[in-house]
This record gives sequence, structure tokens and C-alpha cells, in this order.
Amino acid sequence: MKKGAFLVISTLLVVFLLVGCGTDPVVENPGTVNGSEYTDGTYTAVSEANERGYAWVEVVIEDGAIAAVSLKEFNDKGQEKDENYTYEPFQAAIAELPAKFVEANSAEIDVVTGATSTSNKAMDAVGRALQRSQGFDGTFSGTFMGISEVSERGGWAVVLVTLDSQGNITEVLLKEMTADGFKDEDYTYELWHEAAEEMAQRFVDANSAEVDAFTGATGSSGMWMQAVEDALQKSK
Repeated sequence: MKKGAFLVISTLLVVFLLVGCGTDPVVENPGTVNGSEYTDGTYTAVSEANERGYAWVEVVIEDGAIAAVSLKEFNDKGQEKDENYTYEPFQAAIAELPAKFVEANSAEIDVVTGATSTSNKAMDAVGRALQRSQGFDGTFSGTFMGISEVSERGGWAVVLVTLDSQGNITEVLLKEMTADGFKDEDYTYELWHEAAEEMAQRFVDANSAEVDAFTGATGSSGMWMQAVEDALQKSK
């Protein structure tokens, strides 16, 4: 057999084997660059909440790396700490932390001195945003703060909802703000205290924000349902 004919037959054989074996073409993920850990896009997330508040972040991924971070922190009433918040280490942290995340290309950074809580919440929130960029589209476990709309009387509900690893509600803490501050043990309307305890259990039992209102405290019940739904949305 002539050499030229042999080469042609060999080439055809290789092509036949590749096709016959079902070899797929390589399709590069359009959202990643050079095998990057993160997928390009904009991702938001919140940190685990406690009775002092939580952090919110927006993380922009470009060319597979952290390109920008926006950071906010909310207090125990669900209100954003802004330029009027007087604790100077907090203001320093809000200014410095975004660049630290970009430089590290990671959620793991050094805390800002004097603002350990803010730093840790920011790292927690950025870590969750990065998980989103890696494809996680489920419900995060942990404790989330939810806020209702402001009522006609000027008050609103603040709740802490804890979810397990399956996304089930395991604990709910219900609060309510008035113009004078949180309703506490000195609040004299007894039915409100009964409602706060009973409604919390209803949310756990139903594993939902949709439950029956407590008779005699329908206004508070409605705000708590709004706030629990807000908390559940923050976990997703």
C-alpha cells in the first residue's frame, strides 16, 4: 500500500473511532475564565443575624475574580447604619473592607481593628455570595433577620428566624418596634405577650410565614408574618 493512501486511511480511522466512541466537544463555561473558581456575575447575600443586626453585600465577579464589593450593615432594629452612625471603627471598616475582599479575592481577610463584629459579618455575607457564584442555589441555614413594613402607627416588626440545614424553621424570636422603642416585658397589653409566644410556635409548626393571626393581636400578627417572610427570602 502506498504511503499516501495509508495516511488517509489512518486519519479516517481516527475520526471514525472518535465519533463512534461518542466523544463530546469541549464547551467552555461562558461564565468562567481559565478554570476560575467563581462565575462572572453580580451576587447578593446577607450574613447570619443576631440581636445586634446583620450585614448585606453585593459582590461583582469579573474574569473569575472579585472585582467589587458593596457592603451595608443593619442594626438591631433592621435600620441601615449610615454616615450618621458615630462609631468611628465601624466607618473605617465600611470604607476598608470592600478593598480587602477584592485584594484577597476571597471571603477570608483580616478583621478591621475595633470592628470585629462588622468584619465577621461582612466575611460571612461575602462567603455566601461567593457560594452563589459557585453554583449554590439552595437555602442557607442559620439565623436571619426579617423586617415588616412600617404600620400606620409608626411601628414595625423585627424577627429572628433560625433555619436548619434542610431549610426548616426551628426557632423564631418575635419583636415589635414603637415610636418609643421595642415593646418589652413592661408593655402592659397582656394579649400581645401571649401572641408573641404563640405566633412564634405557629411559625415553627407550620414551617411557613403563613399562619393564622392571633385573636386580639391581629395587627402585630400581620407584621410578624411579613417579617418572617422577609427573613425567609434573605436565606435564599
